[in-house]
Amino acid sequence: MSRGIQGGAMTPVVLLGSNGITLPVDRESNVLVMVDIVHWRIHRGEMFTASYITPNAAPIADDATVAMLLETDSTTPHLIFDVEGGGDFEAQFYEGTTTSNDGTTVTPYNMNRNSSTVQTLVTTHTPTVTDNGTQLFTHFYPGGSGGHAIGGGGFTLREWILKASTKYLILLTNRAGTAQPMGVSVQWYEVA
Repeated sequence: MSRGIQGGAMTPVVLLGSNGITLPVDRESNVLVMVDIVHWRIHRGEMFTASYITPNAAPIADDATVAMLLETDSTTPHLIFDVEGGGDFEAQFYEGTTTSNDGTTVTPYNMNRNSSTVQTLVTTHTPTVTDNGTQLFTHFYPGGSGGHAIGGGGFTLREWILKASTKYLILLTNRAGTAQPMGVSVQWYEVA
């Protein structure tokens, strides 16, 4: 039995013309067992994550914001993001952001904890923004308002392929009518 195939539910097969590479096939359905590209990137140690929530999940005032700045170098990260709020909130995503201060570093982590590969995308929170840049995305997330807020959130279903040497801004604005906690997380892999 080939490495990584356990339990007997799969039978290894050798595909012709593939230099003898052994691939697993499920015995019951007779289909090739595969993982998606993101899962594969995690296995290779090329997938990273970073997140920020209001300190100690403390509520922020109505109309206040939470901001995460992303700065690329010569790579072109493939990015998805997830946003959460304790009530109604808006999320915007900007490209070409200008800052006078990039804010506080958000520590990123390689999602394969056995990998020593280090990301190049720089992630910070609470930057001092002088120009948001070009708005690429805006969305309203219903989570309730006032004493009826229950919270809400969402994530991008498809990745954004970021430009090299560019700053991006994810901006969340509380629209719940009361103070609410908010947070943002990003996941990405990098292509030189």
